[in-house]
Amino acid sequence: MIIAIIGAGAAGIACALSLQEFGHRPVIIEREPLLGGIQRVNFHRNHWLPGFGAPSGERLAARLARDVVRAGVEIAEKHEVRAIARASAGFRLQLMRAGRRTQMTAAAVVIATGARPRPAPQFARFAGRAQNLFIGPGSRRIQTDIRGARVAVLGGGDNAFDHALYLARHRNTVDVITAGTPRARPQFVAMARADRRITLRRGAVANVALENGQFAFDVGAARERYDYVLVMYGFTPNTEFLAASKSLGVRLTPGGFVAVNLKQQTSVRNIYAAGDVTHLQLPSVATAVGQGVVAARWIDRNLKSC
Repeated sequence: MIIAIIGAGAAGIACALSLQEFGHRPVIIEREPLLGGIQRVNFHRNHWLPGFGAPSGERLAARLARDVVRAGVEIAEKHEVRAIARASAGFRLQLMRAGRRTQMTAAAVVIATGARPRPAPQFARFAGRAQNLFIGPGSRRIQTDIRGARVAVLGGGDNAFDHALYLARHRNTVDVITAGTPRARPQFVAMARADRRITLRRGAVANVALENGQFAFDVGAARERYDYVLVMYGFTPNTEFLAASKSLGVRLTPGGFVAVNLKQQTSVRNIYAAGDVTHLQLPSVATAVGQGVVAARWIDRNLKSC
C-alpha cells in the first residue's frame, strides 16, 4: 500500500527515503514543480548540519532532490492535496493538478507541508507589486540587490536579526523594528547592538505609504522613510487542506500547527506529521530530517504489527 507524504521538503524527503529503505512504497505529493521545500529559496548556509560543510539552502535543496530521484521514490509533482477522508483501506486523498481532480488511497499519511512567511497586514496592499518589499526570508534579491540603502527589518526573531547583520555587512544602514523585547538569540542581539550600521527600535508600524519609490510609515511618534522593507514576522503552517478535512479530527496547536507526540503521530491513527508544520522548538533542516526519520520508523512498526 501507498504511504502518502505531503510535501517535498527536508522532512518529507527524509521520511520517504527511510520508508523505502524499510520496504514500503512512499509517494511524495508536492504542489510545486521543484523539490526541496523552503530550502530552495534560502541563500543562507545551514550550520545545523555537522559534517556537510554548511551548504546553502539552495545547494541543500538540490542535493535532496537528487537523492530522492536517484532512489526512485515516486513523486507526484504539481499535485495539491485539497482534502483527506477516511477510506476502507486507510485514507483517500483528494488531489488537484492543472485544474483536474484526482484521488489517491494510502494506508498512512505524513503531513510535511512546512510553513510559509507570516503576512503583514500593514503591507498587504503592496505585496506582489512593490519590488522593495520582502515578506519573509525567501528571496535571492535580498542577497544580491540591497546595497548602500536604508532598510527596515520588521520582527524580533532570529531571521530578522540574521538578515539585519547580513545587510549591515553590505554597506546598508538598518533599523530593526520590534513590537516588544527581541526574541532572537542573545548573541544576534548583542552583535546588532554593537554594529554602528544597525539601530534597534521598538514601536508599532502604522500609516504605511509608498512615496517616490520609498516606503514611509510611522514608528511610534516618528515618520520614517526606507528604500527597502523586510518583514520577518515568523511563519504560519501550511495546513489549509485540513480545514476541508475536519471530519478526520487532526488536532492543531493554538497557533495552527499540527500537534504530534514524540513518535510524530497526530491525534489520528496512521496520520503523522514532521518538519516545520509541527511547530518545532528549533526549526532547522536537522530537526526536520530527524522528525521525518522518526515518523518513518513508527509507520514501519505500526503497519507491520497490523
